[in-house]
Amino acid sequence: FFTIRTMTLMWPTGFMTFAALLVGTDVQAFLARGGENDHPPGKVVQLLVKMKMRVVFEGRQEQKTFDRHQCWCEKTLERKAKDIADAKDNTDRLQTLIKKLNGEITARDAEIKQLEKDIASNKAATKEAYEIREQERFDYNSERAENEQCIGALESAITVLTGAGSGEKGKKTGLLE
Repeated sequence: FFTIRTMTLMWPTGFMTFAALLVGTDVQAFLARGGENDHPPGKVVQLLVKMKMRVVFEGRQEQKTFDRHQCWCEKTLERKAKDIADAKDNTDRLQTLIKKLNGEITARDAEIKQLEKDIASNKAATKEAYEIREQERFDYNSERAENEQCIGALESAITVLTGAGSGEKGKKTGLLE
């Protein structure tokens, strides 16, 4: 419509004509009376015109502000609706994943229990095998000592018997000694 700049340019000359048209006054009669400063209805017209222009100007400013706010609201509403839809999809996906992982946890718990049983069984078998090895080592060492004594006795017997068949009378045999 009209800006403040337009109104100030029109004010000295054509504004009164414009104001008279707005209010519905006869322009020629209005101008014939000498303008708005000399006549009280002219002052009222002037006030009404100023008020109307101010209301129109403020209305346009308010409309611009409202339009910006409405645009922001629409964009925000779209974005939030998309975020909500994405969150619902994400929630469904995560719930499925939780169920799957809970199943895996149950399976892993069963595996852990079985492995604990296996470990206990292996420890018992290891202990038993260790005890058997210790007994076998003890038995081996006992037999070895006995065998070494027997070997020593056999070597002595061989030494004694080696000279017994030669028939030398002057030599003493190991068995008679």
